[in-house]
Amino acid sequence: MVLKKKSGIIIPMQLRVSKIVDDLSDEINEEVTVEKNININDELLINCSHELKTPLNIIYGAAQMIEITAKDYNNGNLSNYVNSIKNNCFRLTKYINHILDLTAIEAGEYKMNIERINLVEVAEYVVQKISSKIKEMGLNILFDTNVEEKYVSIDSELFGKAMLNIISNAVKFSRPGGTIFVELTDYKTDIEIKIKDDGIGIDTKYLEKIFNRFGQVDKSLSRSSEGSGIGLKLAKAIIELHGGEVSVESKLNEGSTFSVRVPLDNKDTIQNLYKNNDENVIDYDTINQLVYIEFSDIFNIS
Repeated sequence: MVLKKKSGIIIPMQLRVSKIVDDLSDEINEEVTVEKNININDELLINCSHELKTPLNIIYGAAQMIEITAKDYNNGNLSNYVNSIKNNCFRLTKYINHILDLTAIEAGEYKMNIERINLVEVAEYVVQKISSKIKEMGLNILFDTNVEEKYVSIDSELFGKAMLNIISNAVKFSRPGGTIFVELTDYKTDIEIKIKDDGIGIDTKYLEKIFNRFGQVDKSLSRSSEGSGIGLKLAKAIIELHGGEVSVESKLNEGSTFSVRVPLDNKDTIQNLYKNNDENVIDYDTINQLVYIEFSDIFNIS
């Protein structure tokens, strides 16, 4: 079949249609291949992460035994070596957990442990726990709130990871002598936590990229510490899992402000059962462990 135009040019219609079909087929096959490769990569990451946990636990356990045994010898160098082993175990644990948590959340398979927790107390304790080490780095961190008590339905461990990831990001990109502000505000319908720094800031064109998996804004700027490039992506996924949202404002060379908002009435959003309807006691041991892990790529915490 052919089509003759007024100009006298003859166009082979069958050829055109066939070419379109072939192009579409190639495009579909390419998309399927890309998706398949992504799934393979995710599966590979998960398998590797699980496999790394066993030797990692053995190394950490051995370091603890050495630490206990070495107490009688009062050997400073040995103690430093053991602390280095433990801290690097925490670093690997952090990266492994980030990969497993994010993959589970994106697959809709993460099971949250929802409790009624005083979010003000959690936020204040986290800031207090890391403040001394932050000061040792020549930085300051301040906490402020317009309410002394506010109970929210959250997975406290998961939410703690999100908060610590955003704060650690602020620490990494702060200048010596800078200040990090953590401000909690009760708006009656939701809670907002702002984490503000006066550091190097982020160019506007990169703001969306920072929430991508393995997305790091700068490859050339000197940073105080390195990371996996997955922390902010995980933080955003966690907050959204709670029915909330994360936004960022930043000016280059002036600093950044991350805003986390969580609705107070989020029971319908969270697709999990509550353990109970009572107010729960905060698990400080879990928070301490999270601090050790989430800040292990910035400083040692003993």
